[in-house]
Amino acid sequence: MTTVYYFSGTGNSLAVAKNIASVLRPCDLVPVPLVLKNPSLFENDDERIGIVTPLYFFGLPNIVTRFLKKAAFTKAKYIFLIVTSGFPFGVAAADANALLKAKGQELSYARHLSMPDNYLPIYNLPPERVERVLKRARPHLAAVVSDLVMRRKHDLNRPAARLQEALFAPPARWWHRTNFASLPADDRNFTVGNSCSSCGICQKVCPADNISFDGKRPAWQHHCEQCLACLHFCPKEAIEFGRRTWGKHRYHHPSVTWQEIAAQK
Repeated sequence: MTTVYYFSGTGNSLAVAKNIASVLRPCDLVPVPLVLKNPSLFENDDERIGIVTPLYFFGLPNIVTRFLKKAAFTKAKYIFLIVTSGFPFGVAAADANALLKAKGQELSYARHLSMPDNYLPIYNLPPERVERVLKRARPHLAAVVSDLVMRRKHDLNRPAARLQEALFAPPARWWHRTNFASLPADDRNFTVGNSCSSCGICQKVCPADNISFDGKRPAWQHHCEQCLACLHFCPKEAIEFGRRTWGKHRYHHPSVTWQEIAAQK
């Protein structure tokens, strides 16, 4: 039996997790936000455990870090981590491994999988670029799934990985720590335009329960994960993040619906 835990803002990680689960049968797909609300779900006796997560500021999302600090995979013999990201490097795997080692476990396999980067304050996602990135990702995902079926190992202590850690980890950790320190307050940059239809989808897709809704307009509650699900799934594109998202294309993975994102919690 396999369990794959996932966290996803606009569907990249969920799409990957669904693909993996469709092959590693029998397999349970379990959303990280749901686990954090249900302490009984932290214990897992499966032999093969997977975590699929996006890369945030070169590291793990805060919500995934909290999950890994509490989770216990007491009988796991094979633990894998798949990081969906716009960059093929960062400290997510190293930090996840460190959290597991603190409990006497470790990653057997870790891979980055390049997907469309949804952080709209920095990037734009025109449809033609999205299509190119998703097309390039398909054979890489197939190779990753093949590795997982065969339970191949990926040694995080190999020389190349240690060299990358030495070169990139210090600035990546500084960037991750500096930016994430301001995350809860950063949701003050969200604004709602007059095109808002009061549908409430933004509140429903927020995995951190950070949005309240009075039936007319959403309000952010200052414990944001910066997944931007609220912005990308707004059907009227009424939500902006400061001025840096004006006129930019919204994105969610084409195989993932807002209802699936909302079901994480």
